[in-house]
Amino acid sequence: MGCHPGPTNHNPFSRLGAPRTPGPLGRNDAADPGTMACRGETPGTLGLNDDGLIETSSLLDPMDYDFLVRHRQTKSHLIESVSLADFKLKDKIWAGKSIWKLEGAVIFRVSNLAEDLDGSGQAYHPPTDASWNGYGHGLGKDSLANAVGNPGVTKYAHSKKEQDWALVAGCQVFRDLHKAKGLEPKLAAAKAAKPPLDKAAAEKAAKEVKDVQDALDKIFKDHGVTKLSELEDKGKTAVCVLYVDGRSKKDSQADWSHVVHWAGIQTDKSGKPIVRSKGPNAGFYIPQITPAWADAEKHPWVVLNSPEDKYGVKLTNSAVVIKNDETPSIAYGMVADKGPAGHLGEVSRKMMDDLGFTGSTPAGDYIIIQFPENVSDGDIGKEKTVAAIQADAKASFEAWTWEGRSGLELIKELFPTPDQYKRVQKDFANARTYMPSYIDHLKLELK
Repeated sequence: MGCHPGPTNHNPFSRLGAPRTPGPLGRNDAADPGTMACRGETPGTLGLNDDGLIETSSLLDPMDYDFLVRHRQTKSHLIESVSLADFKLKDKIWAGKSIWKLEGAVIFRVSNLAEDLDGSGQAYHPPTDASWNGYGHGLGKDSLANAVGNPGVTKYAHSKKEQDWALVAGCQVFRDLHKAKGLEPKLAAAKAAKPPLDKAAAEKAAKEVKDVQDALDKIFKDHGVTKLSELEDKGKTAVCVLYVDGRSKKDSQADWSHVVHWAGIQTDKSGKPIVRSKGPNAGFYIPQITPAWADAEKHPWVVLNSPEDKYGVKLTNSAVVIKNDETPSIAYGMVADKGPAGHLGEVSRKMMDDLGFTGSTPAGDYIIIQFPENVSDGDIGKEKTVAAIQADAKASFEAWTWEGRSGLELIKELFPTPDQYKRVQKDFANARTYMPSYIDHLKLELK
């Protein structure tokens, strides 16, 4: 409800009261006390128009009320439509995740995006003397450990406890073996030495012997052995891909052969990683990407996480990523490269570039929409141009409709920004302060 000019000729049957009277500047204002006024329309002490009786432009707006009824603030202080509760997927694998299926589209919401390094031609490099995992120093973009499918690296990566990952579980054996090899000759020399005649010196020498013996005994006890030769036997079967003191780097590199299954790189018939022999990525392992033609630096994509395919999502389906903000950023792409279950928000380097991020993405509100469509293995194997990928995704996004809204307008309805929500809350709260005066005025009008 807003302000409107008053009548120029009085209607005796009108409930609006007396007509507006000429003001000092020749305009019709609301000088008569029987007329509801707008701010700035009653004569002031200087003959000018100043504040009126009631600021009717600030009265309760039904649209504000409707907006607040349709939306809610989540525990993370993000805003979403209350209707999304009816479309949220309930699978245990998605526990705690923001994922919905609405009008055929599968929607995710994450606080950050991660670059899918697997798709890069320089993602993984064989270990070198300078880098046990082939990462850094101008080598691979990611740790070789992240290309291991079995035994998995997940626990070790999170806990940093070596016993949580089979490929480093034997590292402590080698560390203690190196230490024990240094303690044994020291202990033997100390025992063989002639005791000093001085009492204080003799006591000190005896304590040194005891300290060395205690340290050696503790090592043997920790590994369930009684002598150095038994600890050496344990080292023959221990596995440690890390570089540790007392062990050759060549032996540590050879322990990568204990990987049962590689997940991120191509292997030969014997299961060994294939190293690219020519081209700009020569010397790097060849990434294992589906579809095989996908290139992270060239093609925009969102990673397919199991069990999305349960809801119809297939490789090469259209996908859209939105950085939700007052002025949202949109990137159009496809679905590619299968990822681990429940790990949402991985996209290709090209997708991040299209969103305007040259490096990693800052924390924020990211909406990912995937449009399921049946495709054959033959279709997946055919390379699509970047232009075709983006055009298909844009068409699917703009055609996606729910309750009369489509595309970006639908996203704004489902996921308003916190600032928009706060503005409506503020307007609603301010308007409520005018209600008592407005109601009293209506009572007077109805008498």
